[in-house]
Amino acid sequence: MQIGSQFGLKFKEVKMATLIQLRRDTKTNWEQENPVLQVGEAGYETDTEILKIGDGITAWNALRPTYANGDIQIITLLQKDWIGATAPYSQEIKIDLMQESFNPNVGLICSEDYNVALVQLQEYSKLYKGVSGENKITFYASSPPKCDLSLRVKRL
Repeated sequence: MQIGSQFGLKFKEVKMATLIQLRRDTKTNWEQENPVLQVGEAGYETDTEILKIGDGITAWNALRPTYANGDIQIITLLQKDWIGATAPYSQEIKIDLMQESFNPNVGLICSEDYNVALVQLQEYSKLYKGVSGENKITFYASSPPKCDLSLRVKRL
């Protein structure tokens, strides 16, 4: 008896493709060629691990990434490294494979000690903006945090 036959269900064997390949090349080559991908056509940057999906109109350089290597990286904004005599204060952190077009997810990693975590949250609230760039994020604060802040960054 086939599984599910007692319930009147019928199963159809479906054979899947064994290989799917995407158009792929390096970031430099994609940018130089700047093709328009067809609607739903995918292109992959082999050196940056970026995937873009075409809409049939927009050239490669103007397409937003659909997926960037979503690895999580832990960074620390050091109290002593804030730049500026007045607001806005800034600090630049190196993030491998970050690009200007990315919209990274950034979150505070709090201490397990309740009192320390309260201070970290208060100081984290002084950050009001992070701007992604080539292999970096620049953070801006209304006043320099009074402690080091550990952050989890996921490239998106």
